[in-house]
Amino acid sequence: MDLLHHVDQIEELVANAQRMPIGGRAIVDRQRLLDLVDRIRTSVPNEVHEAQKVIEERESLLRDAEEEAQLLVARAEEHVTKLSTQHEIVRAAEVRAEEIAQEAELRAEERLAEVYAEIEGRVSESRRFSEQQMVAADRYAQELLARLEQQLDAFRKSVRSGLDQLEAPPAAHREPPRADRADPVLAAPVTAEGGNGNGNGTGHEPTPQRSRSALGTFMGPDAEAVADGEPEAEQAVIDDFAMPPLDDQPGAAGDSLPPPSGEHAEDGPEQQPRLDF
Repeated sequence: MDLLHHVDQIEELVANAQRMPIGGRAIVDRQRLLDLVDRIRTSVPNEVHEAQKVIEERESLLRDAEEEAQLLVARAEEHVTKLSTQHEIVRAAEVRAEEIAQEAELRAEERLAEVYAEIEGRVSESRRFSEQQMVAADRYAQELLARLEQQLDAFRKSVRSGLDQLEAPPAAHREPPRADRADPVLAAPVTAEGGNGNGNGTGHEPTPQRSRSALGTFMGPDAEAVADGEPEAEQAVIDDFAMPPLDDQPGAAGDSLPPPSGEHAEDGPEQQPRLDF
């Protein structure tokens, strides 16, 4: 049946639709879906055509019944004509003709009643089936279009959210350290009292600056890049100088740091620099 075939096409269209990465949604060709719905609407009147054929069959059966009745009446009249020469025969013929006519009328009425009942039943069933198919097709199309609208709305919101995130101003990056605002530990001058100019120091021994090579030795190339004034690669990099020293780190409890490679190797007993956090 064309109607069921179109419904199968809609189901195949939804099953083969391109899935979206969000949930169980899919992208359906809207124009093709609407075309299938229109085909369903146009295929529904076929049931009405079938009902029209049933009505035509009813009229044909009525004509056949009338012809059969007329044939019976004609035979009866012919029989009466043959027996008209004799009164008794004519009387019997008339009685028989009346009986035949009544029987023919009764049979015709019964046949007509059966035909009418059968036709009414078929027409009612066809109408009921057509209405059910139309209601089911409309409901299915409405639900499918509603789901499609929800999926398109969700997809639009997702795209809008992505565009909003892309159009948002970038987060402010931290300003790279400059020479005039260097780490106080790195740039503090050596005082005569042994302090670093910030009040840190024992007052008994000098606290020299840490050289870039020392930073590269203890903290790695990232710390040396910071000392050169280069900006950090990402904001998510942890600044070790801003963190409190751990117990097992050199300099946490006033421990002296080992000399950097390539520097102060010839100084001998000179005291190594100390980091004050």
